[in-house]
Amino acid sequence: MKDKNKAQIWAWALYDWANSAFSTLMLTFVFATYFTSSVMDDSVKAASLWSTAIGISGVCLLFLSPIMGGIADHSKKLKLWIIGLMVMMIGGLVMMNVAPHASMDKIYIALLGLIIANIGFELGIVIVNSYLPHIARTEYQGSVSSFGWGMGYVGGIAAMLITLLGFIGVGDTKPWFELPHMNAEHVRAVLPITGLWMIVFSLPLLMFLPSSLSARAHQFSLSDHFIKPFQHLVRSIRDDQQWRYFLIGSALYRDGLATLFAMGGIYAAARYGMSTQDILIFAIGINITGGIGCFISAKLESKILPFTVIKFSLVGLMICGACVLLAPTSTWFMVCAMVLGFFVGPVQSASRTLVAHLSMPNHVGERYGMYALSGRAVAFIGPFLFGFLTHIFQSQTAGLASVLLLWGAGYVIFTRVKVSST
Repeated sequence: MKDKNKAQIWAWALYDWANSAFSTLMLTFVFATYFTSSVMDDSVKAASLWSTAIGISGVCLLFLSPIMGGIADHSKKLKLWIIGLMVMMIGGLVMMNVAPHASMDKIYIALLGLIIANIGFELGIVIVNSYLPHIARTEYQGSVSSFGWGMGYVGGIAAMLITLLGFIGVGDTKPWFELPHMNAEHVRAVLPITGLWMIVFSLPLLMFLPSSLSARAHQFSLSDHFIKPFQHLVRSIRDDQQWRYFLIGSALYRDGLATLFAMGGIYAAARYGMSTQDILIFAIGINITGGIGCFISAKLESKILPFTVIKFSLVGLMICGACVLLAPTSTWFMVCAMVLGFFVGPVQSASRTLVAHLSMPNHVGERYGMYALSGRAVAFIGPFLFGFLTHIFQSQTAGLASVLLLWGAGYVIFTRVKVSST
């Protein structure tokens, strides 16, 4: 990984490490499962409320992401924005500290905290992604992006290992810190772990990266940060065919990934009777293969176009996804899912790189905002398809097949993008 400022690249990549605890511990494998299975007596209602809260945060992000992209392009005080969004996320985590069988008032406070935390988390990513073309030359942006995703996977593994070994335990081996199980303190420990993880590993970014991405940066104005991002979004989709194909195609295959992340642990527990310990071990395995995929992708993207990495990774995802659905036992399921994980990181990393390749120099942050916005705009499709197919066929396997449908549709549209090799 060769480039002009290794300190900035490492600091930028460590932010992926920093935010990994929120995505793995809170949204996917630990707290989401705890909330839907223990906080309320009615697990179906709990799952519905959790998904509704995620949906509400998605609607908010639909409008806020392009605004934050405009801020990234024009503000002089990006570090203050990053700190503010981090405080917002941590404040949401504090509100989410809810015990099992809580009253509905406390449950609604926790759900409001989830909305707030997720908005702060996602908007921080929009700003930090905008730094990529400013810290890495064009020919190394793919490598740096993959390096960041790989760091995120390693960070997720480390956070889950600390949670598993430190507070939950493995088999008959006691955890390092034995917290009372009566009120699920051992599981709720993921709340302070996530907050501290974010604070500590975001410090290098705040130390080494600049506070502005533009020499023409200026103070906040309603026109620049609210009206213009939406005007540019409409204009760019209308006038730039390649960008339009990329936004639509990537939105669909990213929604497939999001649906997989949201439902994979629940599917494993329901279909194969996997325990929380089993799911955490399984999650660590997937993150290991995903991290390996990212680091290999970091080497490939300096030699081939990110477009090619995405295309072949999507094919790999669809093949492995079909094998996951057909797996007869939990062992085969885990093996197929871990191989699938190898292709997840390269798709995410190369997509982030391709945004920069398809952007004008002065509108990179804005386009990262549009990239986030497009994903939010279709975020309802995956959950709707999952629920619809599950209901029609009375099978979660049929529901999870919605992921393959989204990957296939995204692939067909994405491959219409024509990217110059220069």
